[in-house]
Amino acid sequence: MDTGFDGYVVVPRAQAQFGPCDYVSLWELGDTSLAPAEEYLGQVQLVGTAETFPARITALGDEYIIGRALLDRWRILLDRGERVEVDL
Repeated sequence: MDTGFDGYVVVPRAQAQFGPCDYVSLWELGDTSLAPAEEYLGQVQLVGTAETFPARITALGDEYIIGRALLDRWRILLDRGERVEVDL
């Protein structure tokens, strides 16, 4: 989870095997360099629920990132490194 990222989802480029991308965009990285990223229009679903949300999924780097465009849909409680609670 990255509360400073106002996008949807970033998946590692090596894990993004979704077929042809919908867009290619330039992303400015933390060091101010620019990197091309493949982007896909898709759906995401929180495990254990039936509801899906439209999302822009970006293939970039080597980390999974969930941004504010999704995080703002739920109340999330991080309890001192012991557990995570998500209220739908």
